[in-house]
Amino acid sequence: HSFPTRRSSDLPKGLGIKTVHKLVTKLKDGEGLEYSIVEEGKGPKAKIGDLVAIRFKASYKGTVIDDCFKTPNAYYYRVGSESVIRGLDLAVQNMKVGDRWALKIPANLAFGEKGVKPSPGKPRIPGGATLEYEVFFEIYPGYEDDLLEVNDEKK
Repeated sequence: HSFPTRRSSDLPKGLGIKTVHKLVTKLKDGEGLEYSIVEEGKGPKAKIGDLVAIRFKASYKGTVIDDCFKTPNAYYYRVGSESVIRGLDLAVQNMKVGDRWALKIPANLAFGEKGVKPSPGKPRIPGGATLEYEVFFEIYPGYEDDLLEVNDEKK
């Protein structure tokens, strides 16, 4: 099963960061995550368990540590599945399809006090590191499939 994707060249350009706001979340461990809405989307919000496709660029003190804006395919994952760092997942839970956010993720919602050892092509991230992310909520395939099923039932 192949999911629809956009080429990197089709993605919105620019990162005009606005004022940074605290992310309001009812989760007690959501404290400390900061975001600004760079571009507002018009799509639906995802719920925990939904499959979503995001693109993101992560950096630490100005050094890019991960960037899937440059890859042909977006990063697919299930919301709430712990396959991305907690701060990124909390942000996606509050985003709409088409949203582009700038994030400042504290260590407690990223790699904690242990950090991450270097791996091929990836630098070491020290313990206690605050990370900066740009994230774009590209596609919500599960939602699009639901729409198709509803439309097909009416025929």
